[in-house]
Amino acid sequence: MKVDGVLIGTEGVAPDKADNKFSFKVKGDIGHEIDIWDGMFNYKKNIYFKKGESKTIYVNKASLGPGTDPHNPTVDCDTAMGCPGGGTCGGDNTCQGGLCPGKLCSNF
Repeated sequence: MKVDGVLIGTEGVAPDKADNKFSFKVKGDIGHEIDIWDGMFNYKKNIYFKKGESKTIYVNKASLGPGTDPHNPTVDCDTAMGCPGGGTCGGDNTCQGGLCPGKLCSNF
């Protein structure tokens, strides 16, 4: 998870427990860019946090299939959109890095 472009932690990686929850604190009365990676997609949004109040952000987890480890997802590279897993689209229109290197990435 990133806040304002800075990686602040990962669900289930110490010191965070693997419980599908990730708690963090930010400065209040301003907006922050929240970026959550669910194993397949990034959810990036600017969210205003009021000082002294807690907020719960719900993210629908990617369809990884039953029994799939969310920290090591299985991705169908033929049906995935874009370049999952943090890959980037190269000049030859194929994914560079991420979970599907070499996959065509024209479906953004």
